[in-house]
Amino acid sequence: MKKIYLEVKVVANNEVRNVAFAKGINRAINLGNVEKILAMMKVKGYRKAEMVQVVKAEDVITTGDIRLVDINGQDINPEDAAKYFLVLDGQHRTIAASLYNEWAAENGEEAINVPAIEVELQGNETIAEYINEINITKKEWTTPDYVRGAANINPDNEFLQRPSSSRAGTSGSRRRCPIRKP
Repeated sequence: MKKIYLEVKVVANNEVRNVAFAKGINRAINLGNVEKILAMMKVKGYRKAEMVQVVKAEDVITTGDIRLVDINGQDINPEDAAKYFLVLDGQHRTIAASLYNEWAAENGEEAINVPAIEVELQGNETIAEYINEINITKKEWTTPDYVRGAANINPDNEFLQRPSSSRAGTSGSRRRCPIRKP
């Protein structure tokens, strides 16, 4: 049975609307990513600086070349489009926020609205072009990225730290092991 998500509200420019996705254009949801984001939300709440990117749904549904769906995959009629923001970037955070709100209701916590920034498409740019361009600039983290991130949040962990000229007794370069000649 398919999971039914609670509607989650998105706020852009002090306007509150429901969430819409572009059917066949937004990337598929990776539930592993959603669960990681949800776990962080349960501990730290929603970080307001992590805004999703949206456009007003009525501005993009009029051409008829895009199919909008709500958070549960149900078609949105053009006459209802003004009730929605189309999420261009941030669908994993949006789904996680819906799950958070479900958890919050069960645990006496306050529900959250997802902060958003409204973007403007350039000239004749399409939704598909915009989403494609923002996704090709993203890169998954590599092992060194994760190690660097862990070192930054755990500065006292000697295993994660590299030699640094700021530490007493080091020159910032790797120490050489002397070679003994026989």
